[in-house]
Amino acid sequence: MDVIFLSAENMLNDEEPAAGLPTMPCGLIFREARAQLYALVCGTFHDDAMAMETQVTLDDNGMLDMDGNTGAEIYALSAALVETLAELEEDQLNDVIAQWQETEEIEALDTESSDLAEFVFSLIHLCQIACNEDDLGVYVLTAG
Repeated sequence: MDVIFLSAENMLNDEEPAAGLPTMPCGLIFREARAQLYALVCGTFHDDAMAMETQVTLDDNGMLDMDGNTGAEIYALSAALVETLAELEEDQLNDVIAQWQETEEIEALDTESSDLAEFVFSLIHLCQIACNEDDLGVYVLTAG
């Protein structure tokens, strides 16, 4: 399961990069589904939105070794995406969530709109915190 968290870049080499920091579980919302949200928010194509989560290279293999789990990876959300999410107005959210719920990836999850809204609100909150601090970024930890 993926987890989104705040961190300073210099803390990403720790054994547990998300420990003690604000986090939010992604639940069933996998990377392609998140990219659909990014595409809607930023007004871009899906392929461009997929590139808004870029892998953070921590060793020669580009992998983070978490307790021997070599499938763990960290992705950084682009600064432009974080800023765009942080600036979303409340009146825009209902439209974005409604459109996101109609995407193929979200329809396949058969999730409630309230769960999607909670995910978006939590993500926006993390992005707002990151925008208010110079050294923080928003990252996704994928357990592989």
